[in-house]
Amino acid sequence: EGGAMQTMNDPNYYAVQTEARKVCEELGDRQCISQAWRIHGNERYFAGHFAEAQEAYLAGVSVARELGDRGEMGNLLTGLAVVAESNLEWPQAEQTLKEAISLKKEIGYNPSDIQMQLAELYLRLGRLSDTARTADEAYSEAQKTGARQDLGEVFQLRGALARLEGRLDIAQEMGEKAVTEMRVSNGALPLTLALAALSSTLTARS
Repeated sequence: EGGAMQTMNDPNYYAVQTEARKVCEELGDRQCISQAWRIHGNERYFAGHFAEAQEAYLAGVSVARELGDRGEMGNLLTGLAVVAESNLEWPQAEQTLKEAISLKKEIGYNPSDIQMQLAELYLRLGRLSDTARTADEAYSEAQKTGARQDLGEVFQLRGALARLEGRLDIAQEMGEKAVTEMRVSNGALPLTLALAALSSTLTARS
């Protein structure tokens, strides 16, 4: 409920999330506690309070490790990686994302969304060969589960690489594929970003 309220910008979401975590603690539901810390970490991160987000994620990690909950560990580590990237701690972000990907694979979950985060980190750092390799790995995993948004993000990243290399025809092709996938996944923000990237490519091609 607290997560839904946060998504809907209901100002009372924080109180509900705090109450939920306290109830989990009273019940001794350790898995619930780790998830509650993750949700709290997400809230703190998007509010721009990175230190508090890191503390929340670490609290969740501590509980998840005790439980041996690898799935939740992967989620929490992804949060820690995003905080590290926001703090410009590039090696820490890379290492943490790699660990999260490994955990997802171990338990049989699709890691393509985290692989795309790693690929985008490499692009930000100018490591283009690592960007392309990691995006290809994400594409392979996303195909297995039909994760259309992840497929769209791979095409979008491939388009960005093509633009950097001056191959605007390929960039346009990849951009159009990205928009197609994003329309199917029906995510408003990802579709907006894909359309903006395609518009930039079309502008560059006059």
